Amino acid sequence: MLEYALDETLDAAPADRLARYLTIVLRDRIRLRPTELSKGLPVFLTRAYKFHEAKIAGRRCLFLLTDAREKTAGDIAKHVRRIEEAIDAIIIYAPVALSARNRARLIELGVAFAVPGNQLFIPELAMDLREHFRTMKPVEMKHLPPAAQVLLFHYLLESQVIESTPGKLGARLGYSAMTMGRAFDALVAAGAGQTRKIGRERHIHWKAEKRELLEMLMPALQSPVRKTRHILKYHYNMPPKFHIAGERALAEYTNLSAPRIESLAVSAAGWKRIERTYDFKQVDKVEADVAIETWTYDPAILTETHLVDPLSLYVQFKDHNDERVAQAAERLLEKIRW
Repeated sequence: MLEYALDETLDAAPADRLARYLTIVLRDRIRLRPTELSKGLPVFLTRAYKFHEAKIAGRRCLFLLTDAREKTAGDIAKHVRRIEEAIDAIIIYAPVALSARNRARLIELGVAFAVPGNQLFIPELAMDLREHFRTMKPVEMKHLPPAAQVLLFHYLLESQVIESTPGKLGARLGYSAMTMGRAFDALVAAGAGQTRKIGRERHIHWKAEKRELLEMLMPALQSPVRKTRHILKYHYNMPPKFHIAGERALAEYTNLSAPRIESLAVSAAGWKRIERTYDFKQVDKVEADVAIETWTYDPAILTETHLVDPLSLYVQFKDHNDERVAQAAERLLEKIRW
């Protein structure tokens, strides 16, 4: 069962909301067209539902749209079986809402259903959808949110990741469960994973091997560096919150020559706290011997060493205009255990 939160206006036509929901979840343009069905069907069924057709993974699917009061799961199953006898298609019940009890019962009965903004369950299409997801191109996204990029890098860098719920991952990575939930949504929208509920908990499951995920999401990854400030190091006792970053870190990871200026990284929020304690005086780059990078996320999250993590460093320098630096960035990927 696929789940995805859809932010739609409530006054949108049910068929339009369903089409948009299917397009987002399946990452393919799904067009629903109304279909008049009367031959071979009892009148009470043609009055109970509005019928719409669509092709999904090459299969004909018939959606039974209804905004009427919810029926029992047993009645819904009988209606679906009756329509299956008359129509050569996969029949999918599509109400505007579905109670948890009916949802669980329909799954037990093997009845396909689609609820815009909530759930999609089509067991007959399971194998076809797996092939569909395997061969399709990912949805284009301008940038992953910082928390989603952290979650992705955490998965790619860790040899074993046990946590998979927003609460547990948030506690591990320093984010709220709500922020992690939004990170889940962004990664699902980008085609990197899917979420499912086990009991009351939502879990994320990745759809590809680690290196493939990185390649898939490369256009949406961005440098974590928000701003760089230049200072004179010898004026201060540097606080311990910094991690070695920039070309200095790249030089420690690879055979790149170390630059004259040392680079240190800290989260933007961490910098505000440090700045209140240390009266740093900024100077021009040519005068400085330290560059302080403030990041969109805490560099400490993804590393256990004095260096920032290699993936954040990679996305910072992969398109650098100095070919030596760009090549050193590529060598970072060779050091990761995929």
